[in-house]
Amino acid sequence: MRRSMDRGGDAHAFSDSLHGWADSRQPIMSSQSLAIHTMQMFPDSRIRLLNSNAISVVDARAILERDGSRIALMAIETIETNFEPDPAEDRTTARMLEEIVETAGDSEGAIALRRIRDRILASTTDPVPEPPLAFSTMDGFTFDEDVRSDWDTDCLIIEGDLNVGGTLHLNDLDELRCVVVLGSVTTENFICGGWVFVRDNLTCKHIYASSLNDGGLFVGGNVQVDTLLETGQYVHVAGNFEASYLATVQNEIEVDGEVRCPNFALRSDRDRLPLWVDPRLIKQHHGEDDEGRPYQYWYPDGYDERILAGGSPVKGEG
Repeated sequence: MRRSMDRGGDAHAFSDSLHGWADSRQPIMSSQSLAIHTMQMFPDSRIRLLNSNAISVVDARAILERDGSRIALMAIETIETNFEPDPAEDRTTARMLEEIVETAGDSEGAIALRRIRDRILASTTDPVPEPPLAFSTMDGFTFDEDVRSDWDTDCLIIEGDLNVGGTLHLNDLDELRCVVVLGSVTTENFICGGWVFVRDNLTCKHIYASSLNDGGLFVGGNVQVDTLLETGQYVHVAGNFEASYLATVQNEIEVDGEVRCPNFALRSDRDRLPLWVDPRLIKQHHGEDDEGRPYQYWYPDGYDERILAGGSPVKGEG
């Protein structure tokens, strides 16, 4: 069911001609710094490598059921919960009145009911329905530039590996978008929001997982990174997890396999951020606990811009 927000638990994918390539490179605005970073958008029908096919929600479910992996089944659950229309939302005034008239059939009161229906409809305006959700599928691809997913596509299924030579940005902050990769993801830097499912392995240098506290990053295989910072996005790794630095400041990470990460048990301690994060990328904030006692805490500030630009958030590395 789509929630009333702008388009762009557990369940919780080079053209022969690059004509029009420059026009398809879209500026993206950093949510914290207002800086603009240009990235190649996908899907993009003007580039054969990045082309996609529109599908229905029934088609999307069939593709995932055919894959049959744990991650694919989790994606189905998320689609059914968050991206399929709720039949209750079709209970418009016109539809409900029509059902009453149909129930009356050819009875003596049917004519009177039709007249009442017409009078009510003449003075009632139902809200304009939202456009249907956009589902698409595309093949896996290799691309040497920075890329981001198209925020006009509600659910994108990538059938194959995704290899990016620059920064990869999937979805934005809200939970109204979903990307499913039926393969592995290899990239330099990685920013993700909303719902992201990776069937196999995820390998990159730096991950920034940020959402509105309801989205999730689900990986069916192993995750190997230098750093991972989470601000509002649940992370689940079915395989092994390896990182040099990890911080979960709003949500949580769960790992089913082996953990190879120093101080993993202290990942939610925001006071540890200054130990490894570039001081230019964090800011100290003030708050009060439930009893009104003041406290201070560290939180990212401009972190996403550094990741988008392909840099390192680690202190001393830039």
